[in-house]
Amino acid sequence: MGRYLHSLMLANNIEISGSLGSLLIQLFASHGALLEANLVFSQVSAACVAVWEAIIEAHCLLSQTDILISLYFKMKEEDLLPSKRIVLCTLQACTRDHKLVYGRIIDDQAIRTGRNSDVAVGSCLINMYAKCGSIAEAQKVFDILPFRNVVIWNVLLASYARADDSVTVLSLFDKMERGNISPGKITFLCVLKAFNGMKLLGSFNLVYNNILKFGFDVDSVISNSLIDLYAKCGHLQEAYKVFESLKCQDVVSWNALISGHIKAGQNAIALQLLSRMQKEGFNPDAYSFSCAFQACGSIAAEEEGNILHNNLVLCGVDIDVHVASTLLCMYGKCGKLVDACHVFESFPHPNHVMWGIMIAGYTQKGCYICGLELFERMQEKLIEPDVDTFPYILNSCANLGIFIQGMVVHNQLSIRHLEANVSVCNALIDMYSKCGCLGEAQHVFAHMSVRDVVSWNSLIAGCTLHGDHISALSIFVRMMEENINADDITSLAAVKSCTGLGAILQGMELHHSIFVHGLEAKVALGSNLVDMYVKLQCIEEAAAVFWRLPFADVVSCSAMLSGYVQDDSWSQCADIYDLMVQKNIQPDSISFSCLLKAASQSGNASDCRILHDEIIKTDLHTDVMLANTLINVYAKCSSMHEAHYVFNVLPERSLSTWNTIMTGYAENDNGFQVLKLFDLMHREGLNANKVSYLSTLKACCSLGSVDHVFYIHDQVIRNLLESDSVVGNMMVDTYARCGHLDEAHRIFDRLLCKDVVSWSALIAGYAQHKGAQLARQYLFEMQQKGIKPVGKTFTSILGAYSNAGCVEEGNDFFKLMRQEFHIIPSIEHYNCMIDSFCRAGLLDEAKKFLYSMPILPNVTTWMSLLTSSRTFGDIEFGRFCFNQATELYPYNSSAYMIMSKLYADANMWTEVHKLEGERKRIFAWKKPGKACVEVDGQVHEFTAGETASQYSSNTLRLWIRILKNRGYVPDSNSVLDTEVEV
Repeated sequence: MGRYLHSLMLANNIEISGSLGSLLIQLFASHGALLEANLVFSQVSAACVAVWEAIIEAHCLLSQTDILISLYFKMKEEDLLPSKRIVLCTLQACTRDHKLVYGRIIDDQAIRTGRNSDVAVGSCLINMYAKCGSIAEAQKVFDILPFRNVVIWNVLLASYARADDSVTVLSLFDKMERGNISPGKITFLCVLKAFNGMKLLGSFNLVYNNILKFGFDVDSVISNSLIDLYAKCGHLQEAYKVFESLKCQDVVSWNALISGHIKAGQNAIALQLLSRMQKEGFNPDAYSFSCAFQACGSIAAEEEGNILHNNLVLCGVDIDVHVASTLLCMYGKCGKLVDACHVFESFPHPNHVMWGIMIAGYTQKGCYICGLELFERMQEKLIEPDVDTFPYILNSCANLGIFIQGMVVHNQLSIRHLEANVSVCNALIDMYSKCGCLGEAQHVFAHMSVRDVVSWNSLIAGCTLHGDHISALSIFVRMMEENINADDITSLAAVKSCTGLGAILQGMELHHSIFVHGLEAKVALGSNLVDMYVKLQCIEEAAAVFWRLPFADVVSCSAMLSGYVQDDSWSQCADIYDLMVQKNIQPDSISFSCLLKAASQSGNASDCRILHDEIIKTDLHTDVMLANTLINVYAKCSSMHEAHYVFNVLPERSLSTWNTIMTGYAENDNGFQVLKLFDLMHREGLNANKVSYLSTLKACCSLGSVDHVFYIHDQVIRNLLESDSVVGNMMVDTYARCGHLDEAHRIFDRLLCKDVVSWSALIAGYAQHKGAQLARQYLFEMQQKGIKPVGKTFTSILGAYSNAGCVEEGNDFFKLMRQEFHIIPSIEHYNCMIDSFCRAGLLDEAKKFLYSMPILPNVTTWMSLLTSSRTFGDIEFGRFCFNQATELYPYNSSAYMIMSKLYADANMWTEVHKLEGERKRIFAWKKPGKACVEVDGQVHEFTAGETASQYSSNTLRLWIRILKNRGYVPDSNSVLDTEVEV
């Protein structure tokens, strides 16, 4: 209609007056027809102020700011004074498009025309300056206004509130109150925003009373702001009161309450509130779901998160970038990366934040390759990561050890001038440090303009990780000199460096500093202090730290246990275990290993069995290292049946496992089983190492299996181990013990380094098979070579004199050992002398020698004397020896058997029966005797009392007859057990 009227006027040459033109311009502007409005303006015969008002308002309405300002200045050129409406429209346009320069010109003209004192103009000027970022000029306009109503105050308050200047907002509100200006809704919203920004309520009660006084407590917007303020400040009860007082609660009210609980860490309650909100008929909006996803992520509520995701889809809520981002965060924190990936891939245009969240999620869950692949895709799509994403990318490079990719990322950071960011630099230092590029890490560190404690920690930790403990401590000292307060992570790295260097003094100084700063109570740091003192053999200091820890964990307990084991403080290990049980600390494989070693010291396997049961309950019985320890301790307790059970149930056995079980059997004199295991190990495809050969050679010694020795020797040569001093010495010892002294001598001659062990093995062989005199000759030859003999060397020669019945020669050699060689006799040497006297029938001399011993006798001493007492029928001395032997080892079955024979020889049958009863009570049973014979390279084992045998009785009788022909006649007098004699 407007266009039709305009066309009629033009067709009839009707002149468009100012008032008519003004109406037409307003009509066209209201319909967005700015072209027609401009045409009408150009056709007005004499444009008055009203016409200028209309055309400027039209351009303001349709956001044509540049043209509007041109019209304003053109009007000035025509000497027309802009009206108040024109000034307001022009200021409004300058505010919207931040035309501060033009706004200042208009302000200057308003001052000259006196319009700056007008409330509406002043209000617009304040708003324009504030939104253009010049609050000082806004304040200046406010200050010169002669009259300030609530609108003016609100504009200035809103300006400071937008600038987050909470202090000034509250100061202005205080002045407003003192000026008796009644606050309005906008006033209170600004004040509430100020308190919200400060996160402090302080004098808020006065403000709240004013809200009640002026009746704004019923306003939903004010009430929702109150709920949000109380909730964010942690005053959840007050937030509930305001929420419950609302007559009409809405989604915003619920959202404020839910987000407040999330900020207070009460995520489960936040989810309950969301559920209650839905039950009361309120449909959650996008912000509600964002808050809920954040709560689920914080408590890893995977199931609730999935339900909420389904509800989000069913409710038809638009999944914007913010909602999608929180959803990705939730799935990432719950470890549901597949679901996160599905959300990410289904989103049409993920922004850089979403890409960053996905990369962070992959990195935090250890999927470093996936994180880097996503980063490459991001670059292909020309999406630049934000500064917060780069640390995750660098962390992936660090953990994968690909410093080349890290250097590429470093180059990108340099191009984008992001190297000044502290978090990025810290990530670079960490990446270079973990990749072993300490020079590059120090270069980044040196060029940082600002460093935080993380920067220092990353560099120190990197040096410690790669064993450069001197540099680590040097950086730590420099950090202290620059007055940077070390945290527990810094101190932890420094403690590890002190441990690595064995620097006990520096460690103690560091400990003092840690104690002074109250960091000793940190579990990880306290545990490492314990570990440091243990490894530096300061057990008392370690214990002092350990027992001061407020919360001991498995690491500190394991460290303390290893210290006590190292210090042979076995009883204290039980105290640590009691503490672990009391505090419900689950032992790990290291703890159990230490406890097992402690339990095995008694020689009783019962404590080991209890620990073994606990290990099975904790599913650690398949741990190879722990299984090896179990086998070892059972072997030490002579419980090879249980040791073999542990070996059999292991799903995977390492070479160390095979070596442990073979060594156990070798130590328990079951060489037959060692050879079987050695053969089985080879058939399972495992190659023996040095330890395997040592235990197998020891087994060959006990069996006298020469053919097996030859086979092992061949394997040793093939594996180039014959030149190894330990293996070479064992070969000499094995051949010597088996009577092959020529072969032993050949190996001895080929040894690159002949030490005291080599000579002792050869001398022992000669002593055993050629007599003491020849062995003694080699002893003096050994001395001439400059090698000082040890106690073990003399033991074999004294034993040879004892076996030969050469008491005087043995006694002379015993004196020579002390006087010429300055060897302090051990219990083994004294036992050889006592055995020598006993074998020669000199029991009285043996007694005299016993009473002259400067050291306490052991079980072997008493057993030699007990055996001799039986030979001479000395019941009193025999009983004394028996009591001493059983006191040292209560389960000594041999002692019971010999003492029973002594009583039987004297026809003291009542004492015999008493002794047998006691033996049965304590289960002191003698192990069945075993014998071996090697035929055609195969070792055959026999056990006393065997009935089911592959050998016929005729064969067995033949072997017994051969034994008797060789001089062995069994002593069947007073035989009390069929196991005692053949």
